[in-house]
Amino acid sequence: MKRRLRYIILFCCTLFTILLIFFWGQSNESVTAQNSTLKSTKNSNAVTAIAYSKDGKTLVGGTKDGRVIIYDPATGKEKQTLSATSAAAPVTGVVFSSDGILNSVGKDSVLRRWNATTGKLTQNLTGHEEPIEGLAVSPDGKLLATGGQDTKVFVWDAATNKLKYIVEEHKSFVKALAFSPDSKILASADEQGLIYLSDTEKGQTIQTLLGHADSVNEVVFSPNGKTLASVSDDGTARLWDVGDVKNSKQLKVLRGATKALKTVAFTSDGKTLIAGGDDQKLSQWDVTSGNLTGSLIGHNAPIKGLTLSPDGLNFVSADENGDIKFWDAKSRVIKRTIQVLDKTTSILPIDLNLNENKSLKNQTTTKTDKAAVNSSEQTLIADVPSPPGGPILLITNASNPFSNYYTEILRNEGLNTFNVSDISSVSATTLANYDVAILAETTLTSTQVTTFTNWVTGGGNLIAMRPDKQLASLLGLTDAASTLPNAYLRLDTSTDIANGLVNQTIQFHGTADRYSLNGASSIATLYTNATTATSNPALTLRSVGSNGGQAAAFTYDLARSVIYTRQGNPAWATQERDSFSPIRSDDLYFGNASGDVQPDWVDLNKVAIPQADEQQRLLANLILKMNLDKKPLPRFWYFPQGKKAVVLMTGDDHANGGTAGRFDQFKASSPPGCSVDNWECIRGTSYIYPNSPLTSQQAASYTADGFEVSLHVNTGCGDFTPATLETFYTQQLSDFTSKYASIPAPITERHHCLVWSDWFTTPQVELNHGIRLDTTYYYWPPTWVNNRPGFFTGSGMAMRLANQNGTMIDVYNSATQLTDESGQTYPSSIDTLLDGAIGEDGYYGIFNVNAHTDAVNSDVANAVVASAQTRGIPIVSAKQLLTWLDGRNSSSFGSLAWSNNTLTFTITQGTGINGLQAMLPNNFANLVISSITRNGSAVTYTPKGIKGIEYAFFPGNAGSYVVTYTQDTTPPTVSSTSPSNGATSVSTVTSVAATFSEAIAPTTINTSNFELRNQANALVAATVTYDEATRIATLTPSSSLATSTIYNATIKGGATGVKDLAGNALAANFTWSFTTASTSPPQSIWNSSATPTNPSSSDTNAVELGVKFRSDVNGSITGIRFYKGNGNTGTHIGNLWSSSGTQLATATFSNETASGWQQVNFNTPVAITANTVYVASYHTDVGHYASDNNFFAASGVDNPPLHALRDGENGGNGVYNYGASSFPNNTFQSTNYWVDVVFTTNTGPDTTPPTVSSKSPANSATGVSAGTSVTATFSEAMNSATISTNTFQLQGSNNTPISATVSYNATNFTATLTPSSPLAASTTYTATVKGGTTGVKDQAGNALAANYTWSFTTASGTQSSLSIWNSSATPTNPSENDTDAVEVGVKFRSDVNGSITAIRFYKGSGNTGTHIGNLWSSSGTLLRSATFSNETASGWQQVNFSTPVAITANTVYVASYHTNVGRYAADSGFFATAGVDNSPLHALRDGVSGGNGVYKYGASGFPNSTFQSSNYWVDVVLTTN
Repeated sequence: MKRRLRYIILFCCTLFTILLIFFWGQSNESVTAQNSTLKSTKNSNAVTAIAYSKDGKTLVGGTKDGRVIIYDPATGKEKQTLSATSAAAPVTGVVFSSDGILNSVGKDSVLRRWNATTGKLTQNLTGHEEPIEGLAVSPDGKLLATGGQDTKVFVWDAATNKLKYIVEEHKSFVKALAFSPDSKILASADEQGLIYLSDTEKGQTIQTLLGHADSVNEVVFSPNGKTLASVSDDGTARLWDVGDVKNSKQLKVLRGATKALKTVAFTSDGKTLIAGGDDQKLSQWDVTSGNLTGSLIGHNAPIKGLTLSPDGLNFVSADENGDIKFWDAKSRVIKRTIQVLDKTTSILPIDLNLNENKSLKNQTTTKTDKAAVNSSEQTLIADVPSPPGGPILLITNASNPFSNYYTEILRNEGLNTFNVSDISSVSATTLANYDVAILAETTLTSTQVTTFTNWVTGGGNLIAMRPDKQLASLLGLTDAASTLPNAYLRLDTSTDIANGLVNQTIQFHGTADRYSLNGASSIATLYTNATTATSNPALTLRSVGSNGGQAAAFTYDLARSVIYTRQGNPAWATQERDSFSPIRSDDLYFGNASGDVQPDWVDLNKVAIPQADEQQRLLANLILKMNLDKKPLPRFWYFPQGKKAVVLMTGDDHANGGTAGRFDQFKASSPPGCSVDNWECIRGTSYIYPNSPLTSQQAASYTADGFEVSLHVNTGCGDFTPATLETFYTQQLSDFTSKYASIPAPITERHHCLVWSDWFTTPQVELNHGIRLDTTYYYWPPTWVNNRPGFFTGSGMAMRLANQNGTMIDVYNSATQLTDESGQTYPSSIDTLLDGAIGEDGYYGIFNVNAHTDAVNSDVANAVVASAQTRGIPIVSAKQLLTWLDGRNSSSFGSLAWSNNTLTFTITQGTGINGLQAMLPNNFANLVISSITRNGSAVTYTPKGIKGIEYAFFPGNAGSYVVTYTQDTTPPTVSSTSPSNGATSVSTVTSVAATFSEAIAPTTINTSNFELRNQANALVAATVTYDEATRIATLTPSSSLATSTIYNATIKGGATGVKDLAGNALAANFTWSFTTASTSPPQSIWNSSATPTNPSSSDTNAVELGVKFRSDVNGSITGIRFYKGNGNTGTHIGNLWSSSGTQLATATFSNETASGWQQVNFNTPVAITANTVYVASYHTDVGHYASDNNFFAASGVDNPPLHALRDGENGGNGVYNYGASSFPNNTFQSTNYWVDVVFTTNTGPDTTPPTVSSKSPANSATGVSAGTSVTATFSEAMNSATISTNTFQLQGSNNTPISATVSYNATNFTATLTPSSPLAASTTYTATVKGGTTGVKDQAGNALAANYTWSFTTASGTQSSLSIWNSSATPTNPSENDTDAVEVGVKFRSDVNGSITAIRFYKGSGNTGTHIGNLWSSSGTLLRSATFSNETASGWQQVNFSTPVAITANTVYVASYHTNVGRYAADSGFFATAGVDNSPLHALRDGVSGGNGVYKYGASGFPNSTFQSSNYWVDVVLTTN
């Protein structure tokens, strides 16, 4: 009876619960779903896409593990399961065509078409290089659209299954697609938050919709087609009026969701919008009012899919747990839940063969698991030429295979004059045969140390790589007993060895030993990061003995660094770091991995620099300079005909047939009568699938004409193992060579999807199959690239790869730096790289382009061809490049002999070489080349300056050479100057230049030997540079010159002055004068050579666009400028506004050019006030404006006295307002719209002395912190050279000088004195800024009239603990609604050394639970942790560390605490425009060191995410005791 009673009670409770659910659902507020009895814990069962058939009789769901499951929606029963992707890649989209065909896409990059009844695969459509994210079918059934991680939208003809066209507007991943109900408009949305509306007939973009602040994940048209809805990671849904597409606009922003929204649908009547996402709810809005009308609760995981039944009676939602829920569209009650089960062994695997009409054959019932990535460490000896012999000896160690890579470095640098010997075979007799020995990293015996010491003392030249510590004495070093891994170095370009190389910090990889100098000179210095120098050298040189011996040391292993830089971090091999499967080459460089945040392996702030190449060139310079007391050494130049750059033109064709048409275009664009062998014709490579429509006869014809057709190896976008990759190559090469028997087997290739699953399996497998050049390393994804042209592998050279133990593999790696799917803008990307190569930077390289050959036309290919042709740069195929590399690297110099100032040698050319150029130092000691003969006949040579050395270039034809050097006793002269002597009305923004009669020793061109002084003899602060190619020295003043002023320029001669390369000095000082104009020329933020990366947006809306700016000085705005791109026609109106929106002037542009900078002048100039923010803007009625996203995110533009503000200095910069001309006050992604002003001061000579306008601490201040810094702000810009510890001083109560550093901020005219240690307590200090002739001066040379002095008194000694905020400071929002566990923190620094003793945080109500305080380094190293106890209910809380943590002055740290209940204090926008300064502590302003206000959700860990510059009210306790 009791049991029966329990059953009755249980039945009643259950019935009550059901009724409660029903009536709760009727209220249209929320429902609770029935618990699923088949709850899955496997995320691989996640449903990623869902769709109804057009007749409503079938429902399909796609899963994360690659299945498409077909259900009967009436019963919820599974009808069939299809394996829909290769390698079980996630399905990302499913949709039915009107004819009942089921279409699916996934992360294996293939669009598949199925017979939904039989489950037969009827068609594979390939074209995307990367995984597909979006899929749509037009309602009329004629078109299919796919978009994905290659940033492209492919539109397919559904009847013919052929590619119709490609939309290439997007610069980031395409996430969502939708056709309008009439099939005339295609909406495509991307990761940047942009939505493009395109005409489906021609594929042309009609309109761009801006509004979302994050990725748009789905778009859908309303049933009547007049409204478009979008949902985003920004947590909003938005409605857009698209009834008139050209004038589309945002209607409403729908809020209410608490996290990212992923999917959206209209109800059948179009009156309600439903969206779901990461908050696990379905939110509902009234479309007319935009009001949130309810939330449907039922899912227990993020919602990924939502679809409406064709009859409108039901809708279905699906989530990451594998739950599919059927909802009654009227009552909003869950009718049924389906749980996706684990994959079973009966599921049929997809066939990777992508031939058309390929159905599922050879089906098996064996479940195929994704193989783990694993590469063997087998040794594969490189099949490279034997050492050619010569005066350079490379000493290797068989136990260190990295040591042999120096042969590759020497060949790359054209120093094909070397021999190789293992350390075990090296003796004194061996060394006696060589001029220079490169000792690779190796352990030495004491006997070997003695041998090297004796050889160097006797006159030998030793270059030791990360030397054995026993060599320290010989090298002039003292071991500091510590190391520095994977850091930076900076070359001292004032030395003759480093002159001409990069003058910035660059990275090295591997470990450097730390030494101090003990007789050696430093050529390069180690840096712990990009800005912080150590006292330890990276490269040193020491003269040894009296016989000319020299010993140099790289304190790190250069070969290992070059390999690791070029190939990525070996510790990251096999890791999926960028979150975009499969594993690619960029994962070896990508630092910001989820759960393992580290710096990028190659610092993308340095990506414009070929960092590895510059270090190899440093070695070349070192060898040549060290050998100057022996003989000049010849080299081969990098590329044919002396070219400084080469474009490697490649494209991938996924069986869509664009190859032939593209090749025909290249032929048509080539110069008439061009020579393929001389690289005069435009040629390229197309990597194709074996089932390409290109015929074998066509391939043979193009190959005979110099093109290359090769295999595009396809792993199905899945990771590989050595075994599976070997199988892929074997099968696909067999298919390829069978079809294309008329052409040679492939010798170069690129993997489809850029798959690179480990560190070196690919080149091993390639070499096994005769492939010897790989182009798979790829600058991608777009959000990482961020439209920054450069060298993500640190190199522009094609060099052999190595395995992880350093063993060379005879396969060249030529990284693809330029693509049509990385969000890069053209032609600026290619222009930047080519100009860097042929310009004064000398960043020579091979610039590899992937302009996909799926379609005949390519805007990227066209832009690259035009850019290269304009600059005379050859465009070649990968096969042409490989032929050149093999030929050059097997060419050699032989029989080198030096006698009576004559160098004799032979040149032997490698097979297939054409256009080889040789080069010799033009100057040798005090000698200069007077003649070169080959086989007795005179050879023409051309002097060229390369990386600080002047060479004689000449054709490197085979033969015997005699080079005669003669004595150079002729002193250099100045052959011309600019401005000329006696010139008048010279611009106040001029640079001063002198051209010399011959090459000058670069180290003698500096600010000591080239000066500019005004008529008062005041030195003008300036920088001085020397261009060895033109022999021009240039002095560039740091600020504008004064008007109506005489300036005297002097180049110093004599023993300490300028000298030529032979050491001949300029006979005497060379002086000339000029007078500046009476008025300053108009100035602008940008000069006329500055151009946008994206000169013409596709947005066609009428819009006002502007820039916030300020001036350091009073003056007048006379006009407005803007950069005009193609399509930006119509009427343009220029406006000047106050920062609050008052219009100050307006004018309409006229007489515009078709493109470029446009200017309109105001009828009356507008006076502006110094250091006041204004807005300059212009209005366009047709859109198509210039726009570079994120331009102002990290920095503004400083062209004194004008400054375009960094984002956050005064709100956001890059402002706009849609509609009629009006004040622009909206911002979007810190975009630069390229608007400028015309500014003039037109003042006479400056004779006004500067004054001190403010100071800190104030005069007579008391209770001043012992850790304070002292500042003085001046009334005008100062000459920074006059502000130093001699002119700004602090003294104690007994007039004792206080040791300090002094700096000057030119932006705010403030000098800062920072004591080297905390001041004494209860002590009066006196600060003095010195005036008079020896004191501080303004930029016109006017001195502060007299000493400026003030005093202050420090606090009593009891004040020993300091914090950023005092205890009375409180948050505006003390308790956030977020209840997730999270780590929140603040970035801070101190002006002085000290110790952090505790962590503080402000506690609001509800922030209960356990709190853990942490202190971190800026890179994420945990320095100390402690758990809070004895907390109060609210207010400031503090936990003390058991041991204080010593911190270093002016170093960034992170203080944080973890709460397991959320409810933290949070004030948004707090750090956007200013930090908090409570000296010596400073909470940083957003942008000073990345964003401030940092957090990390989940368990306690390093917080490195930011949101809206929020202050989470975390603090420290600092003591300076």
